[in-house]
Amino acid sequence: MTMARQIIITILLCLATLVQADAARHDANRTAKIVQHIKELHFRDPGSKQLLQYLEAHFPYLRNQPDSAAYFYACNKYADWLFRHASLDQIKDASRRICELASDSDNPELIATARRAQGQYMLRLGLPKLAGGYLRDAMSVCPDYSHARSYETYASIATLMVRTYISEQKADSADIILRKLDSMLDWMVKEQKEDPRNWLRTRVYALHAAAELLRGNLTLCNEWMENCRKAIVPGAPIKYYPTYYITNYHLAMRQGNYNEALEMVDMLLDKANVLPLRDEYLLQKAKILQHLGRWEEATKAYAIYIDEGDRSQRQTLAERLSYLRNSFEFERTMNEKRAAEHELMLFTVASAALLVALIVAIWAMVVLRKKNRHLVRLLRNNDNQHRQDSSTDANNDSSDTNDDATNADAAFEKALGNKGMAFMNSSKAYNEPDGGRATLAAHLGVSERVAINAVATAAGCSFKTYVNAMRLEHSRRLLEQDTNTTIADIATQCGFGTIRNYQTLFKEKYGLSPSQYRNSLG
Repeated sequence: MTMARQIIITILLCLATLVQADAARHDANRTAKIVQHIKELHFRDPGSKQLLQYLEAHFPYLRNQPDSAAYFYACNKYADWLFRHASLDQIKDASRRICELASDSDNPELIATARRAQGQYMLRLGLPKLAGGYLRDAMSVCPDYSHARSYETYASIATLMVRTYISEQKADSADIILRKLDSMLDWMVKEQKEDPRNWLRTRVYALHAAAELLRGNLTLCNEWMENCRKAIVPGAPIKYYPTYYITNYHLAMRQGNYNEALEMVDMLLDKANVLPLRDEYLLQKAKILQHLGRWEEATKAYAIYIDEGDRSQRQTLAERLSYLRNSFEFERTMNEKRAAEHELMLFTVASAALLVALIVAIWAMVVLRKKNRHLVRLLRNNDNQHRQDSSTDANNDSSDTNDDATNADAAFEKALGNKGMAFMNSSKAYNEPDGGRATLAAHLGVSERVAINAVATAAGCSFKTYVNAMRLEHSRRLLEQDTNTTIADIATQCGFGTIRNYQTLFKEKYGLSPSQYRNSLG
């Protein structure tokens, strides 16, 4: 029974695996058919509502498939349709929905698609600078064309970025992205990636022509336009290649071929029907007709522009004001939040700095107190040692008189003074600001008072007079040896507080000022 049960379980597992594999194949085949049908609808009429309805009907299914390439392909076609043919409300709603999807996802391609949708909405509102920011953000987030699930995600964002740069008169910046798009076209050929009816290739060629036209290089512009014409599939609708006709219109205007420019404008208005450019081309048509002297037609064209343009401009202006108002409120809230955070940070830093200063002050007080205690202890030990030595000498030789003890102290003080003077001469400690008092006391191992008195006794004058004499003698040698050093620098090196004090003391001793003495050396 156990063996039979295992055989049955194995058979059931195999059947389940086969069913799953068959379902996966069925889903893959269905996905491929949906993508192929989208391509056919797009080629037949990129602006048809049938394409829009088909995309919206199959989005839920494509989003749940393991292979997300088909989903992103549909997203790009959906975004293209909305940008060219939809109303502002439709674009706004689609942008909101895709941003909601991206906020719950860590997929960089989906996030880039959401940024692109926001950028396209800004373009329709007539806010190109804000649109450029969203599109640059989308390019920085989106994987490279060779790593994206759908290379068209990168291509769509890049071509929009090129058009933004061209509108901003930045031909060099546009060229940088166009070179990447050229590399992508080569990669597509190498990888045998399908470009239905050269839709992407013609866009890149037309954008190359627009960049050269911006530079004023009409020869290269015509060459790129010729490449674009060769890539266009015969019989394809104008809506499939609007970028070519837009660039051709600008080229005809630059060359002064107004009849051809009027023909391009009519094609864009009647057959391409690109909504973001409709108001502009209605106005351009009226101007061209006026230039050609067709006044009656020009009057009608201006009337149409005023009627349609006024209506669309009112809606666009209302949307733009609403967006700017919301953005202003958001920025104000964020600025207030940042200001509060900044104040909190400053308070924290100031508190930390005060705490550190307090700790350092306490530490310095403790260290200084310990050091003072140590110095006091050393002085007391020296005095006690001196007293003990004196007591011991008195006890050992009770026959000595008080005069002998005084003579012994004087001899000790003289020897100590001679030792101090020798140290002062060798170390030049007299050049220190305090005259070398602390250094001398530390060298002799006695207190400053004892050391100063000993040196004064040995020198036969006060310690200050001795120090000044040594300083003056040292400065005199410097005046003789170093003629490049200034009087002020010599005064500082020799420990005089001010140059005036130095000059006074020097003249009192040598009868000449330092500068006169140096000049007398010849």
